[in-house]
Amino acid sequence: MDKLYLTVDLEPDPWTNQIPREETETLLDLFGKRDQRVTWFVTGSLAAVAPKLVEQIQNRGHEICLHSFEHSRITCLDSLRSELYKSKEFITKYHPLGFRAPFVDLPSGSLRILKEYGFRFDSSIYGNEVLNEDEIVELPVTSIRLFGSHRGLPKFPQNFYQALTRGYLPAGGGLLTTLVPRLQLSILKKTKQPVMFIHPWQLSRHSFKLSWPHPSLLLYRFSCLDYVKNICLNYRLGKMSELL
Repeated sequence: MDKLYLTVDLEPDPWTNQIPREETETLLDLFGKRDQRVTWFVTGSLAAVAPKLVEQIQNRGHEICLHSFEHSRITCLDSLRSELYKSKEFITKYHPLGFRAPFVDLPSGSLRILKEYGFRFDSSIYGNEVLNEDEIVELPVTSIRLFGSHRGLPKFPQNFYQALTRGYLPAGGGLLTTLVPRLQLSILKKTKQPVMFIHPWQLSRHSFKLSWPHPSLLLYRFSCLDYVKNICLNYRLGKMSELL
C-alpha cells in the first residue's frame, strides 16, 4: 500500500466563518475506521474557543501542529513573531513540532524564528525535496516541475501562485483536491514522500445563499468527501514528524 502524508489544516470555514466541527468529526471517523493517524495544523484562535475539539483530535492519536493564530497571511518577520506570541498558550499545551503558515507562504528568515519557539519542522513551501536549514527541517507540500530550470525551488517565498509562475505545479494543495483529484493522486504516486493537505470545510458543498464568497473560494465550492474516503481506503497515511 502506498504511503501518503495527508495533512489537515484546521481553521474556520472561510465561507461561513464557523468552526467546521461536523466535518472535523467526519474526518476523525474516517481515519479511525482505517486506523490512520495524520498531522493536523490547527490555528491557535480555533483551539482557544474549541479546546475540546482539538483535544479529541489529539486523544485519537493524531499529531497537533500550529497553523498560526488568526490564519492571516504572514507578510513579514514581525507578523510571524506576533502570531507565535499570541499562540504561546497553544505551544505550551500541545508542544507542536511543526508549523505551517496560512496560504503556504512565509517570508525569508522565518525558520530561525520558528526554531526559537521550539519547532523542529516547517511545511510552508511548495517543493519536491526535504530541505535542512538553521537546524529546522523544511517538509514541503509536494510540487512537480512542469517547465523551466532544473534547479531546486527557492526556499521563501514560494506560495501556490509563485510556484506556478516558476514552472511548478503545486500538486499537494487543496485546490487540486477539488479540481482534479485523479490527476493529483497520479502525481503523488510518482513522488518519494508525497505531502498534501486538505481543509475540513472542503468536505461540505457550499452555496451562495448567504453571501457571495471571495473569488478565490469559487473553485472550492464542491465537496471532496468521496475523494478523502478513497484516500483513507487505499493509502497508508503518516504523520509529518515521521519524515524527520
